[in-house]
Amino acid sequence: MSTCLQPAARWRRLCAAAIDFVAVLLLALLLALVTGAFEHHEDWVGVRPQVRALGLALLSYLLVNVYFLSAAGQTLGKRFLQISMLARADDSVVALWRYALRALPLCAVAGIFIDPLAFGVVFLLDLLPILGPRRRCLHDYLADTRVVRVGVPPLPRASKAGG
Repeated sequence: MSTCLQPAARWRRLCAAAIDFVAVLLLALLLALVTGAFEHHEDWVGVRPQVRALGLALLSYLLVNVYFLSAAGQTLGKRFLQISMLARADDSVVALWRYALRALPLCAVAGIFIDPLAFGVVFLLDLLPILGPRRRCLHDYLADTRVVRVGVPPLPRASKAGG
């Protein structure tokens, strides 16, 4: 593990998560409008709205973040705030399967219970360890990752043809 990379500040992680939440929410709302996912009265019966909303949120998260996660270990929010998620053992960009492992506790509660209170409790339990000196959440320990302060690498640019 590299000693020159410092753990990301808690406020940077919180702000990055807020940016990601807003980006994913806006895309999910746009997808709901475009697909007409909630236009008919039967769309609001039973658990259908929660399941549909969860599916739209998951699809939105993947559409918004998968490129950045696979390229540099950053979501849009992490990229904007110059932090990155790395494998704790060797500071390499984290494999995509580890992101699924990181999200497992929250997705399990959201998918199984579809209960805001249970989701909130698990969310808080996931965040509590960040108050420790290592600044790692429970999901960081599960996936053996850490979030560090880094510079932002430039996005690839298309080459100009002919000059």
